Amino acid sequence: MGQYRGGNEKFYSGSGSHKPEIIQPYIDLLIKLIAFNDIRRIVDVGCGDFWIMRQVLGFFNQNKYKYFYHGIDVVSELIEHNSQNFGNDNVKFTCADASKDDVELPDGDLLIIRQVLQHLCNSDVKKILRKTGDFKYLLITEHIFEGENTIPNLDKQSIKAMRGGSGIFLEHAPFNYKNIIHLLKVFQGGGMIRTSLIIQ
Repeated sequence: MGQYRGGNEKFYSGSGSHKPEIIQPYIDLLIKLIAFNDIRRIVDVGCGDFWIMRQVLGFFNQNKYKYFYHGIDVVSELIEHNSQNFGNDNVKFTCADASKDDVELPDGDLLIIRQVLQHLCNSDVKKILRKTGDFKYLLITEHIFEGENTIPNLDKQSIKAMRGGSGIFLEHAPFNYKNIIHLLKVFQGGGMIRTSLIIQ
């Protein structure tokens, strides 16, 4: 897979969604998770520019694997772009903010949330997580920091600020998930991008 730089496309979700050394292990993991568990309905909160999922769904297209993918993002122009360029009978995009009380998540077997929660305050993270009960699988990826001085889930108010020295740790308060399996860690920017699976 060639390295995509975003220069020829209108939307670009950043290097963390494009550098092969970061995304290829994630793509391989996601393909195995979907195939081995016969997952057919995939919901992706924070689908962004759809670059990663293009690779994943491209693999399944080649193997004639039947699926339905529903990508969600808060940027209306991005959703319009994705719908026009990538939407079809099996791929749908919706503009919505999953943290809003009046927004429901589509039905699915697997919910993907990749580097989205880290941008939200803890109360909004909890609002999203409360809506995930009907999914059998949650695959959540976040940029975290680990070390002696790490404070799990240090709250934040500004969407522009990052959780330096912290990150989203769903196994700690105020989230306290017990059934988490940490499947993948890739180092980046003084921290790591960690992908975790929750089976409900």
